[in-house]
Amino acid sequence: MMYAANGVPTAQNLTEHYEAGLQAVTDLARQEYPGDPTAAGRYRSHYIQQMGQQLHTENMTNQANWNIVNASLNGPNAIKSEQDLITNPRLMDAYNAILKTDPSAYRVVNNAINANAMAMWDPPATAQTNQLYDTLNGMKDTDRARFSNLNLMSYYGGMPVAQLNGLRDAQDRIRKNDAAEAVKHTNLISSISAVKDLTIQAAASAESPFYKMDLTSPFPPEQQKWNGFVSKYGQALNDWQQNNNNKIPTDMQKREIARGYFFQTGRRGGKHQHN
Repeated sequence: MMYAANGVPTAQNLTEHYEAGLQAVTDLARQEYPGDPTAAGRYRSHYIQQMGQQLHTENMTNQANWNIVNASLNGPNAIKSEQDLITNPRLMDAYNAILKTDPSAYRVVNNAINANAMAMWDPPATAQTNQLYDTLNGMKDTDRARFSNLNLMSYYGGMPVAQLNGLRDAQDRIRKNDAAEAVKHTNLISSISAVKDLTIQAAASAESPFYKMDLTSPFPPEQQKWNGFVSKYGQALNDWQQNNNNKIPTDMQKREIARGYFFQTGRRGGKHQHN
């Protein structure tokens, strides 16, 4: 049976043993007033009233404690470690009080702290993080051996976690020689071949965002531009298929997609967030 620090039964205990307690006071009334048919009703009524008041008081206290804990787990100053929890006396008092009546609170609070800690390392998507993502995502199809051997966790905190998880998933599938991943890679390389003349034009045009892109260049910025194109083009092809009942785009449609990235200013890249 569960009791609070002062020895008073908790709300959970009272609820679980309510019927037994009600029967006990009924029996007591009959023992103390055997000839009074109304005694049992009086005892039961008094018991119900007392239990209701006690449950209400404890529920109000419990809610107040949860309000304190919830406030600490949310917002800009949310706690992000166990140290943050144990060094806050008011918060610890509320948390310990909750634990006495609800042990499952440990899991709730622990999960929230872990989520908050991870959020510190989950920056929002920006032009810079998207560029990093596209460079690595393109590399998975332009240099699969190198990509397969990358320590992707070294980029933790450098891009949104959803993007990083997408790269890690792709790396895992490549390492396992996943058949579906291999087919997807082959199709993308084929689709790039279908727009080879456009890639040459874009690389030579100062008006293109992919000006001077070149996978074989000794200069990283030019390699990164090529990987960026491969990433955006691959995602654009995926988006096109999803929006067209998984049909395979024709070479003409592939050229239209590529031309949009090469020669139309202001166009955004494909979806960057991956689950």
